[in-house]
Amino acid sequence: ERAALDLVADYVGQTKTRVHKTLADAKGGCLFVDEAYNLGEGQFGKEACDTVVAAMTSEEYQNVTIIFAGYAAEVDDMFRTNSGLKSRFTHFFEFPDWTVDDCVAFFAICANKEKFLPLDNNLTGILRGGFEILLSLEGWANGRDVKRLWDESKSQRAYRVFDEPESEKALIDSDVQQAVASMIKSRAPKTRKSNTSTRRRHNFPATFPPTQRPDVMPNEEKTPSEERLPENTDEATLVEESVEFDETMVDDENANEDEKDVSSEPHHDDDDPDGDL
Repeated sequence: ERAALDLVADYVGQTKTRVHKTLADAKGGCLFVDEAYNLGEGQFGKEACDTVVAAMTSEEYQNVTIIFAGYAAEVDDMFRTNSGLKSRFTHFFEFPDWTVDDCVAFFAICANKEKFLPLDNNLTGILRGGFEILLSLEGWANGRDVKRLWDESKSQRAYRVFDEPESEKALIDSDVQQAVASMIKSRAPKTRKSNTSTRRRHNFPATFPPTQRPDVMPNEEKTPSEERLPENTDEATLVEESVEFDETMVDDENANEDEKDVSSEPHHDDDDPDGDL
């Protein structure tokens, strides 16, 4: 038994040698190639496929039975890479996907094999509902996915019994329900959220309050002309505040002029009225 990638080398010329060696080891028996659809991918995969086709018509390997296994659609695509490949095979077997009953039966076998208590009717009903959804989703892998659900159910039970160990191994409804919900969530198709606007994409609010405009940073100093006035401010208030501001400025300037005039007058001492001293 070999995987298809085991027949493919990394360098030109090595793939053919590897395929012939594998066929030589299988003389008198069967060569089972799993995931055979990988032989139709890439330059070296095609080289391996061509080598197998040539070997199937060679007298040297007449006593070798070759079996290709893989998903039906992918294997059919691989056959198209070489026009003479499909005609070399004389028997085709297609195994249908498991039904819901098949999945429940295998889940019960896993429980019995690991000496868990038999599944009751409630657990069976939860499993049937979960498998009906999972089988409708793309990528269902039959026994492998049932085994994964079994392992996830055991993990949920392990969390539950960590602080309160059980004398007998058993699954309860919540163990299986959480495992089924987790698997459905991971397999459900993901939808891309549409970005309806730049504002929504950057999480900007639809409208900005005056103090939260995006063009003014929080620590940025604003000039008086950039500052927004409080709401409900009428024109008379603005005029009155402006007049008060101007009068204050004028009073300050007059005070400074008075101080300047006093300091510039000549000083006369009372003892020297004529200013001779």
